[in-house]
Amino acid sequence: YKKYPEYQHSSEEVSLPQFKRIFFVEYFHRLTGNALGFVFGLPLAYFMARGYFTRTMKLRMVGLLAFGGLQGLIGWWMVKSGLNAKPDYQSRPRVSTYRLLVHNLSAVTIYSVLFYHALILLKKPGKALNAAQFANISKAKRTAILLMHLVAFNLASGVTVAGIDAGKVFNTWPLMNGAVVPQRVWMPDLGWRNLFENYATVQFNHRNLAYITYV
Repeated sequence: YKKYPEYQHSSEEVSLPQFKRIFFVEYFHRLTGNALGFVFGLPLAYFMARGYFTRTMKLRMVGLLAFGGLQGLIGWWMVKSGLNAKPDYQSRPRVSTYRLLVHNLSAVTIYSVLFYHALILLKKPGKALNAAQFANISKAKRTAILLMHLVAFNLASGVTVAGIDAGKVFNTWPLMNGAVVPQRVWMPDLGWRNLFENYATVQFNHRNLAYITYV
């Protein structure tokens, strides 16, 4: 561990017991991810062999299994970025906030497809709806889909806050260090990278996305 930039560029001294805490959290995370592949893959093989799946279900489930494997590769791709020297926008050595965001969003996508498929299997035939009832359900569906996207954006914006330790820069509420819109919320030289690398911007976005979702 001491041979890599994550330690070399840090001002903190790490003892062996402290390193063990870091190691076992990551080790348990990887172990759980590997186990999920078997927990999902073995029953999948059994149900497919017994002919319980339609063609659409087969494609969707095999696709999810492959996506789960890809998520493992994305995780390593993310971790690998932490082995390099830290970029300028990060206060301390850690993984790339961009790769962390991809890892998070792919997990949200996998969970969402699993949940969607579960709802399809649980759906029961209901009585016919009149035009007014159908319109109300369609409106509720559109609202629910909008809310789910807002929640996903909240998660993504939270990842950008965590990725650069922006939460430690503005730790007052409801104002951000005494201002509704903090100074340096937009730095022209960064351009679109403000959304991912500017401490003020990422926390401002995260807070306001939460307010919008609540409303």
